[in-house]
Amino acid sequence: MATDMYLEMLTNTNLLDAHTWASPDVWTSALEIQARRKRRGGGGLFVFIIGGICCLLVVAAIIFGIYKLANRNKD
Repeated sequence: MATDMYLEMLTNTNLLDAHTWASPDVWTSALEIQARRKRRGGGGLFVFIIGGICCLLVVAAIIFGIYKLANRNKD
């Protein structure tokens, strides 16, 4: 596993080259890509709210199940 990470690091070293990132064209391109991603991902808050509700429902179901199991043993 460590060798895979090492090989990946060696093959991606060109991305860390300072001369590449110093070019104004690279910065312009990166900013344009970031702006496009922000425009496409407009439903982030909606997904966050739905995910939060689902997590709360799962936690409530687990607590309810534990409560029912505890009360079943008393009867």
